[in-house]
Amino acid sequence: VDTKAGRHLYETGDKNWNRILPSPIPDSFKVGIPIERIRNKNDALIAEFKEAVEVGVVKKDEALRCWNIMTTADFDADHFMEQNAGGKAVADLDPAAYKALIEKVKAAYEELKQNETPHRIKTMDTTVGNEELVMMDFYLLSPVMNDMLGKELKKRKAIEDKIAQMEQNLGSKIAGGNAKTEFFNAIFTGVLPYAKKIGFTYTEFGMEKTIELQNNSMEYGSSGAFCAYENYQKLDDAMKKRIITETQKRMDEEESPEVRAAVDDLNAKMPQRIAGYMSIYAGDLRSAEIEAFYNDFMKEFQSFKLINMYM
Repeated sequence: VDTKAGRHLYETGDKNWNRILPSPIPDSFKVGIPIERIRNKNDALIAEFKEAVEVGVVKKDEALRCWNIMTTADFDADHFMEQNAGGKAVADLDPAAYKALIEKVKAAYEELKQNETPHRIKTMDTTVGNEELVMMDFYLLSPVMNDMLGKELKKRKAIEDKIAQMEQNLGSKIAGGNAKTEFFNAIFTGVLPYAKKIGFTYTEFGMEKTIELQNNSMEYGSSGAFCAYENYQKLDDAMKKRIITETQKRMDEEESPEVRAAVDDLNAKMPQRIAGYMSIYAGDLRSAEIEAFYNDFMKEFQSFKLINMYM
């Protein structure tokens, strides 16, 4: 293109100058033509801002006719949990201790929000009713404010997700704790006799059947009730219900000879059995888990005897 010739026509007033001289401004930058990238970015920022208003990260100050982004101090939920677990691993806490820890995390989170710091989004001087439009224009043009709001939203969501996960874990712990207690009671009442093999014998259609939950050929079979409990958890609900029903029936009896025999046997043999298990599995990857299981076993055995007067 002969831009020199075009410029000459322009300078002399010839209307055909722009047929030779190319337009100096690309179409995408002409006023009035929206740039898709900017529009998409603004739409995302506005959506994030609305979410922040809903959850309290952005608050309106009616008196000053302005909006504030509320930020909180840094908070590492995992570190907080470790520091408040009483010297134990968080995963190893019993349901009551775990529930107490959840309440501590919630209280710490509430304290964070009570001590939040406001950061004013400028609205400039404007007529009543136009403050939000002016404020939003300023917010969209402020990368610092955008980043501040986005980080605060992520921080709070991370803490809330952690609390929600902990509450879900608590439900699993309670369910697991109940299942373990049901299993222990079946042992204590003799419904699951503690012998060289541990199993459940029942009658179905007039025939006697036995489900083996533990024998020495099974994985961790030499760990006694620990192995039996792992297989008990795999039983279907109908079979578990059979065991629980029979256990409760014996516990409801005033003087059950089967329960007395089971308690006497456990009193006489459990300390030696447990010592043997720990010797066999010393150094095993699950040795600590086995030890914790039998600590729970003996605690619940003592409670069972007290409650059911077998001391």
